[in-house]
Amino acid sequence: MTGSQRRPGPVLGALCLAALLSGAGGAQAERQGPRRPLTRQALVNLVRLGWLADEDLSREIAGRRLDFAVTPEVERDLRASGATDSVLEAAKSVRAAGPGGSAPDGAVPLSKDEVIALLKSGQTADAVEAQISARGAAFMVSRQTSDEILAAGGSRSLLGTASVTRKGAAVFDDLLDAAVAAANANSTTHAEQLLEQAAKIRPENAAVHSLLGHSRFHFGADPALAAEDIAAAIRLGGWVSYRMRHVHSLSEKCTGVLFVSLSGIAYRADRGNHSFELRRPALIEAHALSGKSWFSMADGQAPPIIASWLHIKLKSPKGGEKEMDFTLLGGLRGPSWYEAVANTINAKGE
Repeated sequence: MTGSQRRPGPVLGALCLAALLSGAGGAQAERQGPRRPLTRQALVNLVRLGWLADEDLSREIAGRRLDFAVTPEVERDLRASGATDSVLEAAKSVRAAGPGGSAPDGAVPLSKDEVIALLKSGQTADAVEAQISARGAAFMVSRQTSDEILAAGGSRSLLGTASVTRKGAAVFDDLLDAAVAAANANSTTHAEQLLEQAAKIRPENAAVHSLLGHSRFHFGADPALAAEDIAAAIRLGGWVSYRMRHVHSLSEKCTGVLFVSLSGIAYRADRGNHSFELRRPALIEAHALSGKSWFSMADGQAPPIIASWLHIKLKSPKGGEKEMDFTLLGGLRGPSWYEAVANTINAKGE
């Protein structure tokens, strides 16, 4: 699968757009209200997916907080899903949010469980609806949610009020969590649709652009489809990710994720071996190469084959140089795919 030669225009345009969004994002986020805390399953899904760098995951945890305590059992669950020490530290360091929202002060939106508890305590549907009208709803009115609230004594009018008072930030989190769950289930088309909606609500969020960029790059027909979101994620201070095979030699390869940001580059191997991270001002230089190679050779193929790959040169300020080769997972890709990755690595925000 190959793509066409890319011009720099769309990427530079996306960087300029992201700069505008980052300036306006804070005020917009405040108007949207508090974000909904991460549930245990939502955090496990984010970690298991593996598309976000540790810094972006930690930023999401700090911005949303958790609706659960990180017990030894939870820590084991997260670590089994792929959580690193830094992500676990971020999860442990945030104060668990109270029911209904993450804001420590002021009226926070009512959760579904709170609405049901109020109805079961004897409050009328009209009284609970009035509270929802004043505080907002921290849940999405799905068919299952509607059935549960109606069974507890709620009304259609209450459900309607919950739908129209749903807070913007909470809607974003619903979409983000649903998209991550869909991506984990290999429903990438559905995941992209949800992420597109989420990006319209919070265009200043680096993580949603990073997730969109990853999905569009790896599951799209042309690397250009991912250029805008990849550029936006990086400009907003986030990392973007690529599923790669690190080629050490003909007999030694390892799979993992290559992360790129304005601050540097990192590779996280699936099995922990050969992982590395290098921050700028270290020299980081990438090139897309093509020719006869065994790098992308499938099992059973006789080398050499015509292929493309990514060549990276690293030079630490303290001395020491290293050169590495990577190929994209998911089959043979043409030069334009590797040129897109190399351009992202070499951009350095310029």
